[in-house]
Amino acid sequence: MSRRLKAVQYYHSPEAYWQRRLSNDFSLTGAGHINLGKNYNRLLYRARLDALQRVISHLSISFSFDTSVLDIGCGNGFYTEMAVAADVRNYVGLDISEKSVGELAHRYPQYRFVEADVSSEALPLNEEFDIILAADVLFHVTDDFRFNTATRNMASLLKPGGHLILSDVFPKGVKPIRLAEHVCHRPLSLYEDTLSTYALRRLHIEPIFVILHPPLRGSGVSLFWDTFAFSWGYGLRKVARWGLFDRFVPQWLYRLDQKLLPKRGNLNTPNLKWLVASQKRRTETL
Repeated sequence: MSRRLKAVQYYHSPEAYWQRRLSNDFSLTGAGHINLGKNYNRLLYRARLDALQRVISHLSISFSFDTSVLDIGCGNGFYTEMAVAADVRNYVGLDISEKSVGELAHRYPQYRFVEADVSSEALPLNEEFDIILAADVLFHVTDDFRFNTATRNMASLLKPGGHLILSDVFPKGVKPIRLAEHVCHRPLSLYEDTLSTYALRRLHIEPIFVILHPPLRGSGVSLFWDTFAFSWGYGLRKVARWGLFDRFVPQWLYRLDQKLLPKRGNLNTPNLKWLVASQKRRTETL
């Protein structure tokens, strides 16, 4: 059975889907892009971290000992390691998968891990955080009502003056793009409307990838990009896990991607981006 069919078969229960994925492979590949090799996924996560650190620096966001952090979709602990490196004292990892929570609680006994779904109406958290991180999470919340609930939950858990940091493609247009049973990319306008409902406003967008991450096809992109995405979908993806490809090509693409990335947030980059939001000023809510 193909990986795509497995995703369709098991995503009627997101908990079962992610439990299965992480139980089979508790690595960056298991949590990341399952059609790519280990080296490729390592560089994809390195690029995510590069961009996140640019965001933190650009907005002068504190990520240190006294910062409280909620990591939604903590997966295999990639951003937990970031918290460890920054000597963050108060970190909570939340994941829908029992495998994730169990493994990370054993690996990082100094932190707290909670098995829960951020899109649930009964989220078992009653504290507030300086930073809420939702890396590659919300486009896996494919139901619109649950997406709205997830945003409401995150807004309620954010301290005044805190920062919500999330990632998505934010495709052009006004309609979501559903690429698979478990992937729904929503346009920026929909994000901003939903954030505004809960008194949050966008502060900054930072592109993560240009060409390193396999391109996504969608409306409003150039013919070049659409051709590039077609080539990936029907050609390169079939060899992306081969040893020689995984050893040499991702490194070359990573270096080229870093040169192509705009120095400031660019809404027109048709690939994954970080979005940072914070509470609206009081005058904006009156």
